[in-house]
Amino acid sequence: MSLASLIKILITHKYVVYDDWKYKAWAGNEIINLISNGIDKSLGEGSATLLFQTMKTIHKLNQDVIVSRPVVFESILKRLLGNDQQVYEVMDSISKQIIEKIVFCREVF
Repeated sequence: MSLASLIKILITHKYVVYDDWKYKAWAGNEIINLISNGIDKSLGEGSATLLFQTMKTIHKLNQDVIVSRPVVFESILKRLLGNDQQVYEVMDSISKQIIEKIVFCREVF
């Protein structure tokens, strides 16, 4: 599943339902934090801030749009990083952060 698809699913459905009908709501800022963590883990501390600022300055893409239009975010991320292997490593890192959070939340209940 692509990163954009994963973000779309979380935002569209807003909740993840676990066993025994327990659920957790997902907010846009929580997804942005996970995206930031994934970028920083892959590229180094502070990289997410730099990428987000570049996206905002050059592409007029603020953080709200990252969540509401994840396909656009993914496309711009690919354009900024240029190196196919590197961009896929970053997107995998972001996806792992989101998936780990989903699995962890399940264990918290």
